[in-house]
Amino acid sequence: MGTRTTSSHRALVSSGRPQASFPMTHAWGVDSSTSPSSRSPDPSAASVRIPAARSRSTVGSKARPVTTGTQMSAFDGGTMKTDDATLKAYAQYLIKFVQAYAQQSITIEAIAPQNEPTFDMNYPSCLWAPNNFVAFVGKYLGPAITTAGLSTKIMLGTMSNDWDGKDPAIMTGVMADATAKPYIKALGLQWGMQSQLATARSYNLPVWQTEHKGGNYPWNPSGYPTYKTTAPNDQAYAVETPEHIAQPFTRKRTKHNVLNAK
Repeated sequence: MGTRTTSSHRALVSSGRPQASFPMTHAWGVDSSTSPSSRSPDPSAASVRIPAARSRSTVGSKARPVTTGTQMSAFDGGTMKTDDATLKAYAQYLIKFVQAYAQQSITIEAIAPQNEPTFDMNYPSCLWAPNNFVAFVGKYLGPAITTAGLSTKIMLGTMSNDWDGKDPAIMTGVMADATAKPYIKALGLQWGMQSQLATARSYNLPVWQTEHKGGNYPWNPSGYPTYKTTAPNDQAYAVETPEHIAQPFTRKRTKHNVLNAK
C-alpha cells in the first residue's frame, strides 16, 4: 500500500544480490478465442533502465502485476474472472512478459501472480478470491512456466492485507494445496503482513519483504507526525524511512524491495 509508481523501476535490496523490479501496470490485450494473446508485452516502460540492468550481471529481476486489465476484471479494483479461458490467457501473458524481457537480455528471476490481491483501490488493482488464486498458481501459471521451459520462479505475493485476514487466507490456501504448493519458491510480504512472518517462515522458503512503510501516514497514527499532503522530507521523516528499510534484515527476510520511499 502507499504511493504508487506503477510504471517505474523499483529497486530491491538483497542480502545476496541486488534486484530490479519491473511492475506490470496491466495486461496487454486479451484474445482467448484464437490464441492466449494477440499482442506481445512491451518492456518499454522500463526502457531507460534496461541498459543499466543489462550492464550489471549480478542484478536479478522480479515482476508483479498490479492489475490484469479490464477484459479480465475491472481496471481499478475489479474481481479476477474464474473461467478457464481467462486464466489460461493471463498465464500466457505472464509468460510472454518474461520472454519479452529475456529478449532484452534481462532474466526475470521471479514473478508474482498479483500485487495486493485483496485490496480494492482507486489505483490499478485486482481482487482475487482465495480459491481462484490457488487454482491459477497450480493449474495455470505453474504448468505454463514449466511448459515454456523458463527458470522463472513463482513468488507467492505480494501479500499485504492482514487487517481482515484475506491475504493470509490466500497464502495458507496456496501452501495447503498439493498442486499449487510445489510451484511456490518464495513468499513476498508487504509491511502489513508483519504478524504473519512466523507462518511464512514455517514453509522453509525465502521470505521477501516487497514493501516497507513510507512514513507520512494519511490515517495519522498515534506517535507519528501529522500527515502532510506533500512528504515533509524533514529530519523525522529522514530517520523513520531508513529504519523501515533496515527492519526486514533484522527480522531475517531474504530480500527487501525499497518501495514507498516517496
